[in-house]
Amino acid sequence: MQNEFNAVLKKCDALIGPAMPIFPWKFGEKLDPIEMYAADILTVSANLIGLPAGVIPIGEINNLPVALQIHGKKFEDNAVLEMMKEIR
Repeated sequence: MQNEFNAVLKKCDALIGPAMPIFPWKFGEKLDPIEMYAADILTVSANLIGLPAGVIPIGEINNLPVALQIHGKKFEDNAVLEMMKEIR
């Protein structure tokens, strides 16, 4: 997975995509373990391969918050932070 991310990041400055594949659940709503795992699937890659990443809120859909995730190149944490500031 690390090789694939590095290959893509040679062609661009960052990868931008959704932070979650599903809408957030409401307070008190119960999810089964598979749904909970699926909610985190897009954010674990940064930790697994050691790339800087950040998540920022970008709006709402049906009164539910929606967030954007930015993955940057290794050791370019400041670039990710700057992109997050510009988008926000």
